[in-house]
Amino acid sequence: MKYNDLYKTSKDARYVTKLLRNYRSHAAIVKIPNELFYDNEVQEFADKLDRETYCNWKHLPTEGFPVIFHGVIGKGEREANSPSYFNVAEIQVIVDYLTKLMETQEKNGLPKLSAKDICIIAPYRKQVEKIQKALKASVALRQWPEVKEIKVGSVEAFQGDERKIIMVSTVRSSINSIKMDKDFYIGFLSNPKRFNVAVTRARSLLIVVGNPEILTKDPIWEKFISYCVKEKGYRGCDQKDVESEDDPY
Repeated sequence: MKYNDLYKTSKDARYVTKLLRNYRSHAAIVKIPNELFYDNEVQEFADKLDRETYCNWKHLPTEGFPVIFHGVIGKGEREANSPSYFNVAEIQVIVDYLTKLMETQEKNGLPKLSAKDICIIAPYRKQVEKIQKALKASVALRQWPEVKEIKVGSVEAFQGDERKIIMVSTVRSSINSIKMDKDFYIGFLSNPKRFNVAVTRARSLLIVVGNPEILTKDPIWEKFISYCVKEKGYRGCDQKDVESEDDPY
């Protein structure tokens, strides 16, 4: 692990502290970060009852695999007075999953949900704001007053935090935007640490929403999405038919 670029420091390389026991997440959730950043050395020690809470959720593409990548061909937009991006199509998918979670709570062995069980991560301030407004405006979610208290924020806001359920909106749907994100060090594609933090906050259920054609241009995201496809945790748009809004190929 000390040779991974993600963890290089100016300290003496001979001395590395390894935290090899994962007391937080289901093994399926941390499998790709474990391979990419921890040399496959992290072992699962999370409480069995907690980590398997959503393994039989009826909205999982595959029973026993509590990870969903939902492909969406949305559009990254900006308002005239803001440089920050938002993606309406991804917001709708997030609201739909929250509605399903609300409707299935306390059924088939699932627990009653609290706002403290869920958080939503997005890389851009405007997407965070739009998601917060959408949660308050949703007719379906009005039956669940706690929805207004769900924490929505950037990756940095969740550093060191954890939730039973994590939803991630990646926002980007333009190839041209990838270079800009990397140049200005924003978004998920510019920094492997953001990917690592975002997907490892979840204990029992991870739902990631994004444009697979764009995200797979990045090797880390390509590995994660391929993993979801292989384990039949992928749903949404057909990857083979995807064309991004400005893909020149």
